Amino acid sequence: MKFRVLGPVALRAPDWVVPGPGLRSTLLAALLAARGGTVSVDALVQAMWGETAGEGARARLQVHVHRMRRLLGDEDALVREGAGYRLLLAAGDLDAEVFDGLADRALDRKNSPEEVAAAATEALALWHGAPFEGVTGDLVDVEAIRLADRRRAVLEAKFAARLQLGEHRELLDEVRSAAEAEPLHEGLQAQLMATLAAAGRRSDALAAYRATRERLVDELGIEPGRQLRTLHESILLGREARPDRPPRPHQLPPAPTALVGRREQLQLLDELVPSGASGGTVVLTGAPGIGKTALALTWAHARADRYPDGQLYVDLQGFGPGEPLPVEQVLTGFLRTFDAPADAHSWPLAEQTRLLRSLVHGRRLLVLLDNAASGEQVRPLLAASAGCAVLVTSRISLSAVTLHDGARPVEVPHLTEQQGRELLAGAVGCDADAQDLQPLVECCAGLPLALAIVGERARSAPGASPADLVAEIAATEDRLDRFDLGEGDGSLRSILTWSYQSLSAEAQLVFRSIGAFPGRHPDVGALAAISAMDHRSASRAVDELVRAHLATAADVALHQHDLLRDLAAELAQEHGPRLDEQAATRLVAYWAVRAAQARPRFVAEQASPMTAPELDRVDAPDFIDDERARRWARRHLPTMVAAARLVPEPPYPAFDRVLLVLSRMVMVIASAIGSQHVAAELSCAARQAAERSGDTLDVVRAALQHASAIDDDDTAVAALRTAIEAARKHSLPDQAAIGTGNLGFRTARMGDTASALVHSEEAVRLALSAGSELQANFWRCNAASQTLTLGDLAGAERYARQALAEGRRLGSDRELTAASAVCAEVALRRGDLETAESWTEQAAEHARARGLTFREADTEVLFGSIAAQRRNLETANGHFRRAVTLASSAQRADVVVEAYLAWAEALAAHGSPDARSCLAEAGAAAQRSMQRGPLLAVREKTADVERLLGAQAS
Repeated sequence: MKFRVLGPVALRAPDWVVPGPGLRSTLLAALLAARGGTVSVDALVQAMWGETAGEGARARLQVHVHRMRRLLGDEDALVREGAGYRLLLAAGDLDAEVFDGLADRALDRKNSPEEVAAAATEALALWHGAPFEGVTGDLVDVEAIRLADRRRAVLEAKFAARLQLGEHRELLDEVRSAAEAEPLHEGLQAQLMATLAAAGRRSDALAAYRATRERLVDELGIEPGRQLRTLHESILLGREARPDRPPRPHQLPPAPTALVGRREQLQLLDELVPSGASGGTVVLTGAPGIGKTALALTWAHARADRYPDGQLYVDLQGFGPGEPLPVEQVLTGFLRTFDAPADAHSWPLAEQTRLLRSLVHGRRLLVLLDNAASGEQVRPLLAASAGCAVLVTSRISLSAVTLHDGARPVEVPHLTEQQGRELLAGAVGCDADAQDLQPLVECCAGLPLALAIVGERARSAPGASPADLVAEIAATEDRLDRFDLGEGDGSLRSILTWSYQSLSAEAQLVFRSIGAFPGRHPDVGALAAISAMDHRSASRAVDELVRAHLATAADVALHQHDLLRDLAAELAQEHGPRLDEQAATRLVAYWAVRAAQARPRFVAEQASPMTAPELDRVDAPDFIDDERARRWARRHLPTMVAAARLVPEPPYPAFDRVLLVLSRMVMVIASAIGSQHVAAELSCAARQAAERSGDTLDVVRAALQHASAIDDDDTAVAALRTAIEAARKHSLPDQAAIGTGNLGFRTARMGDTASALVHSEEAVRLALSAGSELQANFWRCNAASQTLTLGDLAGAERYARQALAEGRRLGSDRELTAASAVCAEVALRRGDLETAESWTEQAAEHARARGLTFREADTEVLFGSIAAQRRNLETANGHFRRAVTLASSAQRADVVVEAYLAWAEALAAHGSPDARSCLAEAGAAAQRSMQRGPLLAVREKTADVERLLGAQAS
């Protein structure tokens, strides 16, 4: 053994060393109590310094860890893992682990008295004092209590075994000493009485009972329990005196006949409560209808033989039609099981808890606390867990039980699609792989309860096919009606509603706001806007929903499965909030502010001031980092675009004002990621709002934005020319520059690169005249690219290097990316692969810095072409494949086509017939886009590729 905790905490280095009271002992004790598990830095800081930790505590912890490693004599024994530290322990390193193994043998009733006595004696010899002596705190107290209780149980087992072997005289002094050390412990007092009676000292045994009874009455106000009373009666009647065992309850309800898709969770429960271990608490948490009780009962029945002293079960009724079961009522029921005094039901809660702990002390029990409402309902019952395994199920995350009582949480997930198929297949009467089952499984959102209800409906209608059942569910306006078997626990709506009713009023309002939200994935700010709450209150309410498994926090958004959303929508329709013009205005105002916060993470160009007074009332804390802002913008872009569908009827001026701001912000972000066309619906609504306002700048700006977002090139060009003319007419050179530059982009995409270059150069001139250097540099990059397309390498390089210099001066990654890519392409065409690779790496770095996915796709095309010229076709294929993936995710069909065409050319240069497959993919992408430029590019490149393949073949 290397470590001791059965007494003062010590380690062998090389002799036994006690670090002494203080921080080193606390650190070592906390790590050893985790039994080789990871202990978080925050937990260690709290254990070592408590409320006095201060800002430098983490640094001080690192110093103590370093010193501990030196004391251990092995730098690798104490490792950093995740957000904490872990002490690596091999089998037999820790005395507590060795003790537990011996204790299991001593408490195994299948072993003979000789085996029990030998194992118990060896186990008790490991003790040198109180467990973790000198160290206290949340990280060690639970383990210390467990070990102390197991020691008593082993001591009792040893006394009972030696008494069976007739060693009562040799045993008497040791039993008396143990009983005197714990005068209120009824088990040890019973052992003393039995030993005295076996030694022929009947009067002393009866005197011991009287003394014990007096102490219990005087100090605890209780009469002796059944064990002492029965033993006392046996001694009075002259019968053989042996301590009686308490009743062995078997209260588990029947297990489900079949459990699908929970093998991983059953294995995890086995790991958390391993065979032979008697202590520990596990909390099964998950969404309503997820099958927590079925999982718990299946495991409990399968492992009941590990707990020879019985199984306790109670439905705490935390979620249901009535009120949760009072803790006092549960304790009274448990006490009655163990023949506690008749008046125990009237005792205070703390006394009931102490009595239950005394009655189950040393016993190996399995306790299943089902359907818990809160940690407050569960924690008093965990007194029974010393020497027992406790399994708790709850719809909410019982953080207090995990934090303060050492419980280990297990999240029960939704079933996968395949698991759902397996569950339904038998009921529907088809194979689990049948495609007909997929939409039926999707309707059930991976909820075992929903799947079971559908299965029952299928059994009651044997002629119905999966398609019939899907049609019945999907065609019903109130879909939850189809998940109702007419009983409380057979109604999915009832099951979900019970969770909703357990929420605070604020969380209920936010839950209903999800039902009013015009999309699938709101964030906290959107729900705050709809519910007219401040951000902090809404955030607390969302946390409550997440803890109750009524929503899932998914990075920058919230998620609910469809059945929960149906309930939220029903409740919003019945109780509000409604998405009227005021709520819609608040929501769009929030999106406008949030998009404005995200905008600088995409482009360096400053936005013009936001003047709508509704924006000043928005409560939206800024993003904590740039990457999170970019993820938020991408995630919520489709929903913000759909704000166009929220325009009130009749028009509402405040809504129009915030919609115009939102459109401006969204168009900049969409342009930066190369997806202007996705914002067409929003820009159209903004143009109409601008026309209603009559403001000239708004009208021109909105017209340009909408023209830029139109997908069809011919229509877009016509709209851009009209908007440019209006900008020039009203002397708005910055707007004219935007329109002219976009006209150049469209013209290039249509295949007229020469005209496109003229427009780009004009856009540069107009932007400079308007004082917009960043905008001018953006169009300069377009000019560089168009010059390159025309074959003028020197001219393209000249434009690109000027754009690079300006981009560095202005601090704009967007232009640095584009200009570096042009320089890379120029070097590549000149055959300078080293220089091309260097420029490409710079372009990729700047693209990633701004989250410009389509620009990153451009760099992957360049990397692929460079690798292909180096004749490393495998590496080239990887780059081209990634380019297609990135461009597809950015919805840039032109870049997808470009990537496939470059890939085809590279393959053809190596004589690979797969080049034709790439051409086919490029053609299909171009056809889907219906863009003239990509279609022309495919036609031209096809001839080049066929020429290359022919040359290679010859």
